[in-house]
Amino acid sequence: MTAALLIDGVSRAYGRRTVLDRVSFAVPAGSIVGVLGANGAGKTTLFSIIAGYIRADAGRVLVQGRTFKEALGRIGILPQDAWFQGDLPILEQLTWLLRFVGRSQQAAEAEVAQMLVRLGLGDYLGQRATELSHGMYKRLALAQAFLGDPAVVLLDEPTAGLDPVNARGIRSLIREVRSADVAVVVSSHDLAEMQELCDRVVILERGVLRADGTVSEVCRRHPLLRVVCARPLTGEECEALGRLPGVSAVEQRQDGMLAITLSDAGDAAAMAVQALLTARGIMIRRADLGESLEQAFLSLTAPPAPRS
Repeated sequence: MTAALLIDGVSRAYGRRTVLDRVSFAVPAGSIVGVLGANGAGKTTLFSIIAGYIRADAGRVLVQGRTFKEALGRIGILPQDAWFQGDLPILEQLTWLLRFVGRSQQAAEAEVAQMLVRLGLGDYLGQRATELSHGMYKRLALAQAFLGDPAVVLLDEPTAGLDPVNARGIRSLIREVRSADVAVVVSSHDLAEMQELCDRVVILERGVLRADGTVSEVCRRHPLLRVVCARPLTGEECEALGRLPGVSAVEQRQDGMLAITLSDAGDAAAMAVQALLTARGIMIRRADLGESLEQAFLSLTAPPAPRS
């Protein structure tokens, strides 16, 4: 089956600085894929290439097996700083967007009205964007991204600046509005949000693809062992844990919990941690082994801690 979006060997440099280095991944139709990376990882450049704003130096982007020119109009975009005119009703503004891609006036108005109703904006058709709350403005931006029967929708920080209630509402709407024929690609720094929202994730570090898989697959590769001990560990004891086979990182948090990122051999590494703590007379009050997208992300992108 042809992927809704295929990124195939995409590279881009600005002068001597390589921003994307032969990045490849596929986005299936009906899925929500998160693109993760620290500032400077190449996310914005990748989104700009997919959207057709800039060209890749090498590689290709295919939408339903077609080039950007062949798939013109099949990509919906929600930029982080979406802007709407303040002097036109929102129904009229979005109708003009669909008229621009060939819809009749009647068909465009009907599609816009239906989309706005689905996103909880049915009572605001005659209002201007400047009259909307920040949460409603975000819904308006989401509506325009899904209009016009796109094959791929790019969402850049769709919940930025929203309170937790409105952010959860936007996430629910994204899941509700996307269909089996649409691939959604989301960029966000909120890793807990991405773990909840996405089916798959792609992790970039300085333009290089570090991970590509389902959320559970990526998390399982870097499980998180949470340990509460009877007393805080010394720096030397934390370093000793960090030197154990299968331990990627050790963090002693302010609440007294040890957050230990493990490799694929999670069970064996967890037993080694328990054995070392027991041998040193450190009583374990509580321990659990779970999955954390944040911890997997940090393990893949953070520089390794120096080991003695």
